Amino acid sequence: YTAHRIFTRRCAELPEVEISERTVRQYVEELRRQMGLAKREVFIAQHYEYGAEAQVDWYEATVCLGGVNQVLQFFCLRASASGAAFHRAYLRATQGAFLEAHELAFEHFGGVFKCLRYDNLKAAVKRVLRGSRREETTRFIAFRSHYGYEGSFCNPYSGHEKGGVEGEVGRFRRNHLVPVPQFDALDQLNQWLLEE
Repeated sequence: YTAHRIFTRRCAELPEVEISERTVRQYVEELRRQMGLAKREVFIAQHYEYGAEAQVDWYEATVCLGGVNQVLQFFCLRASASGAAFHRAYLRATQGAFLEAHELAFEHFGGVFKCLRYDNLKAAVKRVLRGSRREETTRFIAFRSHYGYEGSFCNPYSGHEKGGVEGEVGRFRRNHLVPVPQFDALDQLNQWLLEE
């Protein structure tokens, strides 16, 4: 029996006794641990060479600009080896903003990464083909060719494939965007993001 199945059966057989599914799960986990049946955690260490790979993502956050709360689009590029990140805010997540943010990130890091991992965002991908193949936008191909890096795309609906940048976005939001920060203008916000 799974812990969920134990919980549902217990609810059906003893409806007068209130207990949460979480409590049942914790109890089953403890029993498994005592009986030596607990799942062992397995870790495969990831190792990245400096400058070899980075991950890119967009995210939204609310910021007070000029006294008005606005939902802005934030670009994030995170280096896989060091975990260092670059964040930049835009009013909209356009292809122009996407490419400009790359240039500013490359300047910030002092160079271009050999490979950048993306999800299947419209600024870079026209169409998802079979397997790992993508039909990229003409402008993105020209940009990538100019800077000489490889673009790698995640499987659709698989944000976990670029978990480094996803974790960075969560960390940054919790530590810098709560409570809602206040700035007079977007330029002031972006200067603050560089400092942070």
